[in-house]
Amino acid sequence: MVIGRINGRYSELLRQWHYPKLSQPMIDTNLVPHVRGDSYREASSGARTLLTLAWQLAVFEVAVETSAARPGFLMIDSPQKNLGHGGTRDAVIADAIAIDDFYRHLTSWLAEQGADAQVIIVDNSPPMLVEENVVVKYSRNEHRPPYGLIDDETTADEGNPE
Repeated sequence: MVIGRINGRYSELLRQWHYPKLSQPMIDTNLVPHVRGDSYREASSGARTLLTLAWQLAVFEVAVETSAARPGFLMIDSPQKNLGHGGTRDAVIADAIAIDDFYRHLTSWLAEQGADAQVIIVDNSPPMLVEENVVVKYSRNEHRPPYGLIDDETTADEGNPE
């Protein structure tokens, strides 16, 4: 059963990432993630980040491994948001979770079961362990290209908000 496989992968990911006080991780029949008996919507901002990452990866990984219909790639934007790297810090989650665990899992999975998959991650501060996989680094300095991802956002006249 597909939901069972996704559910198992979701639980496994949260365990690998040392999700604090992990209990009752599950994906319901509507594909909504839960933990500790509550929907992910009830979790703190940092916890929601991790639950969403585990949810997205579980669905994508199972789809790839079973050759199910899926988009050709998975794009993840700001996996460290609310974990102490940009955005609001969630101290309980940020202190308990190493983003390295996320990247270790992904690196290992892509080298094995996900060898035919493509994952694009946009991250302001990827850990050193994935440095060799970084394709583009933006400077955040308009005088040192590349500055930012979206051209019109980096060159637009501030007086003209087009």
